[in-house]
Amino acid sequence: MKNNFNKNSLVSVIMPVYNGSKFVAEAIESILNQDYKNLELIIVNDGSKDNTLSILHQYKSFPQVKIISYGKNKGESVAANIGFKATKGEFIARMDADDICRFDRIGKQVKFMLANPETIVLGTQAEIINEEGKITGKKTFPLDHKSIYQTYGIYHPMLHPSCMFRRSLLPDQKQLWENAHEPNDDYYTLFRLLKFGKFANLAESLVGYRIHSNNKSLQHVRRKVIHFLQIRIDAIRFFGYRPTMKAVLINIGQLIGAVILPDRFILLGYSFLRGIISPRPNISPIKRVTVVLREAFSVAFY
Repeated sequence: MKNNFNKNSLVSVIMPVYNGSKFVAEAIESILNQDYKNLELIIVNDGSKDNTLSILHQYKSFPQVKIISYGKNKGESVAANIGFKATKGEFIARMDADDICRFDRIGKQVKFMLANPETIVLGTQAEIINEEGKITGKKTFPLDHKSIYQTYGIYHPMLHPSCMFRRSLLPDQKQLWENAHEPNDDYYTLFRLLKFGKFANLAESLVGYRIHSNNKSLQHVRRKVIHFLQIRIDAIRFFGYRPTMKAVLINIGQLIGAVILPDRFILLGYSFLRGIISPRPNISPIKRVTVVLREAFSVAFY
C-alpha cells in the first residue's frame, strides 16, 4: 500500500473516560499541550455518574476536541471503538483519562512512524505516578519487534495508553479493539495485531501511568493470572503465535504459582521479574510493601 503520510499527518487521540473527574482534566491538558499540533482529541464519556461530563464541557469550545457522551456504561473497549469510528487521523493514539503525557510524546511517535512505515503499533516507556503525580517507579518494555514478539508470551510488553496505531495497516477499519477477554481486551487486541505489522517501543518515558485507589482492583489476582494464560493459549490457537521454549516454561511456572502461591507473592514475583522494585529507605516498611504491590500489579496486569 502506498504511504501517503507526511510530517503534518493528522493524529487522532482517543480517550475513553468513566467516572474520571479527579484526573481527566490533567489528562486532557497533557494532550492539548503537545508540541505536535495537528491532532484531534476524541473523548468518549462512557456513562459516567460523577461530574466528568461537566468537566468535559469546559473543553467543548476547543476546535481539536470532540466529545461523545451517552448515559449507560458500555465498557472501555466499546467506548474506544465508538471513538475510533469518529476519528479522521492517519495515526490513532490511545490515552487513558487518569494518565498524563509528556509534551513531546505525539511528535516523537509520529517521527518514528514516518521513518518506519512497516510499524503498526508504537508504544513508549513510562513512569509510574501516584495520585499527586509524584514518580514512584518505572515501567520498562523491550524496544524492537523481535523482542516484543517473544515477550508477548510472558507478559504484556506494550503500555496500552502509550500506543500509537497506523491506520493503513489495521485489518479492520471499523473496529480497532476486540471486545473479548474483558478486562484485558487490550492484551488480546494487540496479540492479534502482531501479525499485521511491526511493533516497537520508544526508549523514552513519555507517559505517566497513574496508580491510584480507583485503578483496576487488586482483588482476584490469581484469577487474573489464569486469565492472561488463557489469552496466550488463544493467541497460539487463533493468531498463529509461536512462543519460545522459555515462554512455555515461564507460563508453566506462572500457572503453578497461581495455584499454590498467595496473591502478594504473585505480585512480588512479577515485580522482581520486571526489575521495578527499588530501595526506598525514607518510607516505613508497611508503606514500602504497599508501593511495591501497586507497582507489581501495574506491571503484571496492565
